[in-house]
Amino acid sequence: MARGTFSSGNYFSRASAVVSGPPFTIQAWWYMTGWAADFQLVCQIGRSSSTDHRHNIAVGDAAEPLVTCYSRSTSSDRSAITISASDHNKWNHHLGVWRAANNRQVYFNGVAGTADTTSINPTSLNATSIGIQTNGSNEPASALRIAEVAIWDIDLGADDIAALAKGFSPQMVRPDRLVEYLPLVRSDWSKSGQFGVTGSPAVQEHPRIIYPS
Repeated sequence: MARGTFSSGNYFSRASAVVSGPPFTIQAWWYMTGWAADFQLVCQIGRSSSTDHRHNIAVGDAAEPLVTCYSRSTSSDRSAITISASDHNKWNHHLGVWRAANNRQVYFNGVAGTADTTSINPTSLNATSIGIQTNGSNEPASALRIAEVAIWDIDLGADDIAALAKGFSPQMVRPDRLVEYLPLVRSDWSKSGQFGVTGSPAVQEHPRIIYPS
């Protein structure tokens, strides 16, 4: 079963950065019940003491209806795809790939957005979170259920991204480079064993995933 919804008192976090910088890939499945008041943070690798050093995937609000792959240091930019209310109340696949400091790209249900080529290099990253931004304005995923969060320490290719968007488990896609994985199926299990839970994100219906036999 997936987990959510999230709030400032209900989220998952790890007191270290899963990766220190590009190349890497972050994916998650989410189910949105409606627009929230602000951006909703899906997964973030950041610096605990600063809002200006982070990489994340997030979902916008009604005024800015986007899915994003985002980086911020002292400047910010993002790769984004516009979504609509037709993407509510169903499971969607959201993936961001960071190929280099000047190349990041979002994929939504397997479809690629335009790559952003602004050079951004967040430094001293020391925290990873799911469902909330823990270093400043919280931007909780208050209208999201989240499942199958995974991080690889490489920039996945087109075939791998397509397989994940079809529902194949991250355990079946470049498992040799899969550095973190949280199925969020009822329990709080993570590949690293380093994630903890704050509060008690509700247990929710899980997306259909093809797991290894």
